[in-house]
Amino acid sequence: MAAGLRLGRSVRERERLCSGVFGQSRVGHFVLAERGVIVDANDAGAALLDLPRGQVEGHRFAEFDPTGVVIEDAWRRLLREGTAHVEADVVTATGTRRTIVFTCRANVQPGLHLVTDQDVTEQRQLEERSRQGQKMEAVGRLAGGIAHDFNNMLTAMIGYSDLMLAGLEEGSVLYDHAHRVNQAAH
Repeated sequence: MAAGLRLGRSVRERERLCSGVFGQSRVGHFVLAERGVIVDANDAGAALLDLPRGQVEGHRFAEFDPTGVVIEDAWRRLLREGTAHVEADVVTATGTRRTIVFTCRANVQPGLHLVTDQDVTEQRQLEERSRQGQKMEAVGRLAGGIAHDFNNMLTAMIGYSDLMLAGLEEGSVLYDHAHRVNQAAH
């Protein structure tokens, strides 16, 4: 009998621990039922969707997918394979766009599926800025190379026009043309 009590206490303790982890986690957690309907969420999950925790339940997760495809595909994969991992853009209840990484596990309890979400919006924005910076750097190097080559041509034009001017009589038509080329090159 004592072992039975200890087992019961252990199950209750585990339940309390899991409930505490679920509720206090900074990562969004959702429990989904059939058709992807949210039946429970922690505060971080509700915040990801810009909803109060009490108003998250009853929404279909796919409601937040602006494409109408990505989350539905992940849902089908989850039911077929037992797990799914996907990155998707979502539009929250307030219209904010976020990039979320979803990690899903089917049937954590019969008919209930766990979805863990992490907002990677800022990380993706930083990566995009870095890519843009790299593109600008490449354009700058290309422009610098073109300017260098152009400067080399101008230097040759100045040198040859200087030689022409030195060998021509001032006031002649050829001198005037060479002088204009020289001025344009400068």
